[in-house]
Amino acid sequence: MTCQTAAELILENMDCLLTGERKAELESHLLQCQACRSFHGAQVTLDLALSNSQIAPQLSPAFGVRLNQKLRAEKRRVLWQWLPDLLHIGGGILATAACVVWFPFAAWLTLGVGALFTLGSYTLQTVLRFWLEDLEGL
Repeated sequence: MTCQTAAELILENMDCLLTGERKAELESHLLQCQACRSFHGAQVTLDLALSNSQIAPQLSPAFGVRLNQKLRAEKRRVLWQWLPDLLHIGGGILATAACVVWFPFAAWLTLGVGALFTLGSYTLQTVLRFWLEDLEGL
């Protein structure tokens, strides 16, 4: 094992404990290499010093409840933002399917016109929405 590989494994071991063969290789290298032992000792000392100097903030008992409430509210907000788009696409698909069944034109023609109309009107709706949002921000 090279010293570069050993240094990477030492740092990896600080984040999550190594197991198995990699741990055995690292320990074997540390027994033979003074420079890597010094590096390992310095990392352990630094990690301990940082752990002792950082104090975790105390969270209120209601923190988890409030966080979950905010996450649920955000999910609902995103759904409400996408709902017009979903309804528009769904309505276009349903209208096109109804036209295929009820109109005497070729199905491929009705599907093509319906798809173009749905795509065009959706694009127009999206452009108008962005334009109105920009006006709202002024």
